[in-house]
Amino acid sequence: MAAFDYHDLDCGLKIREFTGNKLKLAWDTISLPASARICAHAISTGPGGRYFALLPEPCPRDDVESSYTMAYYMFGEKVQMSEDGPVIPPDHSGFRYAKEFVSMANQLLADGKIKVHPQQVCGGGLAGALEGLEMMRDGKVTGSKLVYRVAETPGLEPPDST
Repeated sequence: MAAFDYHDLDCGLKIREFTGNKLKLAWDTISLPASARICAHAISTGPGGRYFALLPEPCPRDDVESSYTMAYYMFGEKVQMSEDGPVIPPDHSGFRYAKEFVSMANQLLADGKIKVHPQQVCGGGLAGALEGLEMMRDGKVTGSKLVYRVAETPGLEPPDST
């Protein structure tokens, strides 16, 4: 297992070197031009590279297939982002993929092959989340997941933040 600093200008090239230039698939959960560049540098220079993003941010390499998906697709229902926006018909393949992915991710977590970011439990409920968004926008949150309790459930303790 290895970790790479996305602030390092050579991050993608270091990933490519670490993988022996064999990385074919990249899933960009940030989906910004900077993260797409890291993925482009990390993906193998050989044929068959594929880049997936959570937003419509294309890979800056012409030889890499780009596509994106939104979490909404996993429900297998129609999606409409605004009242006057286009309606995207249901795609049940997204639901089937989500079931496979969740099962696989759970097993990888259970086996210790992947780890989640440490949680930073914050106060203020849903209103506090607005402050958290500001902190993220200002670059004050890295390497942790902000968690906000929005409803009290008797007997339920907040998640351990260690």
